[in-house]
Amino acid sequence: ECLGKRVRDGLIEFNYGEGIASRDGKPIAITDPTFDSLSSVYYIRTLDLSNARPIELNVVSRKLYTLRVEVQGRETIKTPAGTFRTIRVEPKSSGEGGLIGKGKNLLIWVTDDERKVPVQIRSKLKVGTLVGKLRAVEKN
Repeated sequence: ECLGKRVRDGLIEFNYGEGIASRDGKPIAITDPTFDSLSSVYYIRTLDLSNARPIELNVVSRKLYTLRVEVQGRETIKTPAGTFRTIRVEPKSSGEGGLIGKGKNLLIWVTDDERKVPVQIRSKLKVGTLVGKLRAVEKN
């Protein structure tokens, strides 16, 4: 994670057989499935987002917490890569730290198709609002 000129690395090792995730050598009890903050965003893409009910995931950062993903609706989003029909989701954390800290705001727009490509993210910060938009799509 890069914060200006400072860099912070974090390593979480998962051992589902023993039900433990280790961060900096400290064990954290987990259940199956449990994700780290970043992989939880990728996992959201595999879910059926057509249902309006919130989705709850187990996420570990400094400790185990619940990530509640609210499907907020469909929107058409224009980015430098084009215009996309999207589903807007808001992951909300009950825990501290990680990608989405308690009380923080993160919105993710994924394409409204089977690929669910993230095309836009928005997060409110202390100093303003961070917006990331998809610039290009490369095809193999």
